[in-house]
Amino acid sequence: MSLRFRIASLWGRKAAAGMRGGASGFTILEIAVALTVLSAGSAVLWYGLRSSAQMDKLNSLHHAAAMLARSDLESLRSLPKQDIHDTLYLASGSGESLLVVRRVMDSARIVNTLSEIVLDEKLSPKEAKKPLEVRVKVWRLPKSGNGSVPEASSLRDPEDRAGAASGDESETEGEPRGLVALTLKLPEYKWY
Repeated sequence: MSLRFRIASLWGRKAAAGMRGGASGFTILEIAVALTVLSAGSAVLWYGLRSSAQMDKLNSLHHAAAMLARSDLESLRSLPKQDIHDTLYLASGSGESLLVVRRVMDSARIVNTLSEIVLDEKLSPKEAKKPLEVRVKVWRLPKSGNGSVPEASSLRDPEDRAGAASGDESETEGEPRGLVALTLKLPEYKWY
C-alpha cells in the first residue's frame, strides 16, 4: 500500500468513528510528532535565513572594500608621479569602518649599491624602467565598545604591528581583518 492510501484510510477511519459517536480527534502522540516535525523544519528554515543574511552582509562589505580600493587606484592615474605617496585613511562601507592603506613600492628603494645597478645597451639603468607599483589594502576595523569611530591620529597600518600575523589569517576579535588587496603598476615611471 502506498503512504497516501494509508493516510487517507486512517483519516477515513477517524471521520467514520466521529460519525458513529465514538471519540474523535488526534491523540497526544500524534500532536507531539506533528509539533516535533514542525519545530525541526522551522529551526532549519531559521538557520538558513540567518546564515543567508550574514553572507549577504559580508558580500556587500567585500564589494564596498573592492570599490574603495579600485577608486583609490584609479585616482592615482591622474596624479603626477612625485605626488603619489604612502597614505592611510578611514572610509565606511556597508555600515562598517574600513581602513584604506596605500603603499608605494618604488624601485629606487630596491637598489642599494652601484654594483647592483644593471645597465642596458644605451647605458641607462634597467631599474629606471621598472614600473611604479602601488598596493592598496582595505582592512575591516573591529567595532569599539562604545561604537565610536577611531581618531585619525590613532590609525596605524595593521601590517606594521610587531609580531602580527597577516590580516587574512587573523580571525581574533579586536584585530583588523584584511578584506581586499589590489596592486597597480604605472609603467611610465622613472626614478632618476
